[in-house]
Amino acid sequence: MNQILNQLYKNWKSYQIPIILLILLLIFLVFYRISTNKGRPFFNLNLRSNGNGNQNQNQNEKIEGFYDPTESPTSTQNPTDEIEPAILNSIYFIKNFPVQDIVNVWSSKTDSGRYISFWERKPTLGYNPIGQSVLVTDYEPSVTDLKQSEYKGLQYLFKGGIDPLDYEKIWDNKHLPKDPPVSIWKVIAPPDSIAMSDIAVVGYDKPTSTNIKCIPNKILIPNGKIDDEVLLKMPNVISTDNSSPEHALSLWSVGNYGFFYARDSFQKPELRKDKIMDIKDKILTNYEYDRLDQDKILKVTLKI
Repeated sequence: MNQILNQLYKNWKSYQIPIILLILLLIFLVFYRISTNKGRPFFNLNLRSNGNGNQNQNQNEKIEGFYDPTESPTSTQNPTDEIEPAILNSIYFIKNFPVQDIVNVWSSKTDSGRYISFWERKPTLGYNPIGQSVLVTDYEPSVTDLKQSEYKGLQYLFKGGIDPLDYEKIWDNKHLPKDPPVSIWKVIAPPDSIAMSDIAVVGYDKPTSTNIKCIPNKILIPNGKIDDEVLLKMPNVISTDNSSPEHALSLWSVGNYGFFYARDSFQKPELRKDKIMDIKDKILTNYEYDRLDQDKILKVTLKI
C-alpha cells in the first residue's frame, strides 16, 4: 500500500502543474461563457442563417426588438410554406418600432383642411425599409400618430432587397406653388419581384435611388386587398359621375402593412391588385447568425 501511495505522490509531483493549468482553463471557460450570455440584445443580427430563425434561443424567451416566434401565422398563410435555402441565406429581416427612426418624408395641409404626410424607416446597418406609409389627419401630424398595429410595415427592415429598375411618376403638385414641392412615384420592380408601396419624394425630379428596395416574389404570397374607403382625394371636390377633376390624386391603403398606392384619378387602382402581396411568415423570423459561433448573439445597440 505504501508503495502505491509513494508512486502516486511521485506522479502527482510530475503532473501537478499541467493538471492545475487544466483546471484553471476549465474555470476560465465556464466564467467566460456565463459572462458572454448575460446581455440581452435589442435584436438579433446573425451573420449566417441556419434556416430556423432563432433556434439557438430559448423558445420561451421574448427579446425586445425580435419577431416573436410564438405569434400565429396570418390567416391567409400556411405555416408550412417552404422557402428555398438559397433565399434563407440571402434575405434577412429585423422587427422593431423605434419612432425616432421613422422619418417624415413630406407633409402639408390640403385644400380640405386635412393634413397629409408620408413616412418611412431610416435604413441602418445594411438593412432597408420595405415601403412607405401615408398618414391623413385633422391636425398637424406627429410620428406618435403612427400606431404600430395599423402601420405594421414600418416595423420591418430587411437585407437582401433588389434595386428598382425605374420610377414612373403618378402625380406632383406643381399646380400648387404655395405648397412644398412633392411628387409621387410608382416603383418599377425587376421581373419576379415587387415594391410594397408607391413612394413620395421631395421635389419633382425622378429619383435616382431610394431607400425602398424590391422584394422577390419567392418570399411573398398574394393578398390583393385595397381598402374600399379612399384615404384622401385631392382636390376637395365631389365627383358623382365617375370622373375626376384636373390634377386629381387619390391615395389608397393596400395590403396588410399600412402601405399605400396612389392614382391620378378618384378611381381605385384595381389593375394593380396582383402586385399587392404579404410576406411569408417564415422569412420574417430569418435572422443572421455569427459566422464563428452559431450560439453567439451579436450585441448591436439600436434606439428602441
